[in-house]
Amino acid sequence: MRQSFKRKFVFMLCTGLYILGLVVFFYNFRSHQESLVLEFTDRVLKTAALSIPHLLPEDFQDLAQDKDSITFQEEMEIRGKLGSYTTQVNLPFVYTVVEKNGKFFFSASNVSKKEAKRQKRWYFYPYETIPDEFIAAYRRQKPVFSTYTDQFGVFRSCA
Repeated sequence: MRQSFKRKFVFMLCTGLYILGLVVFFYNFRSHQESLVLEFTDRVLKTAALSIPHLLPEDFQDLAQDKDSITFQEEMEIRGKLGSYTTQVNLPFVYTVVEKNGKFFFSASNVSKKEAKRQKRWYFYPYETIPDEFIAAYRRQKPVFSTYTDQFGVFRSCA
């Protein structure tokens, strides 16, 4: 009787350790996979962020001072370029921002068909829920990666 109990105990202990080992292995495996995906995503986002200025007219950001700095036709040309770019690189959204009087505004962006129907002009549209990390990155001019929720949804971005 005692030996039977001992065998059951050893079997249960080994089974428990095996299950614990599996849980630890799969947790570490999943964490590693998530970090690889995040690393790849961040590389794509950084490449996109570095590419956007080459799609815009020279000194575009310096000229973006108020809502009348560019015409609707210019906005549409930029929107078209950025829309083509996002399609080619498989990103949902790219944009640039400018700061004026402590507030941030979109200076260039692609917009969805739904957004285009909702509003004609998106140039100099207020970015009311800009993440704090973006403001810090904007001021330091160093890339910052962030997952955040803003007025448009949940995103992973490079600022």
